[in-house]
Amino acid sequence: MKHRIILTAVMLISLVMAEIVKAEEFPPSRWWRIPKIADQLNLTEQDKMQLDRIFQDSRRNLRDLRDQVEDNRLSLEDLMGKDKLNEQAVYEQLGKLSRSRTALEEATTRYFLDVRKAIGAEKFKEAAEIAKVIRQNRKYANNPGKD
Repeated sequence: MKHRIILTAVMLISLVMAEIVKAEEFPPSRWWRIPKIADQLNLTEQDKMQLDRIFQDSRRNLRDLRDQVEDNRLSLEDLMGKDKLNEQAVYEQLGKLSRSRTALEEATTRYFLDVRKAIGAEKFKEAAEIAKVIRQNRKYANNPGKD
């Protein structure tokens, strides 16, 4: 029973953290290079070049950190799936997973802070609203007729 509670808690934490990271995403990839979005935000060529630099500087690190989170999550699942449960190993792996998620959150926040500094608060808010609309449209396209 205790093992099921631990497994359930681990799985819930994994799902919640994945949604938090996903919810903070802006439009896909180099959204500032999509003409409709760039025009709507009145981005200058200088703005776009600065965003390109920020993106390039952070993308490998963010990818590596996402990979670390996934590796730690899979390792935790492996430990939980073993016939002979090693609680200490599970908690140690949970700590690694937690630390890797924190590192990803911090790097993601740094990225968004850099983007906000580059384009200013107003354009940043507009970009976040555009991202929200894009996510809602994707959700509707994947589940027509459902809210």
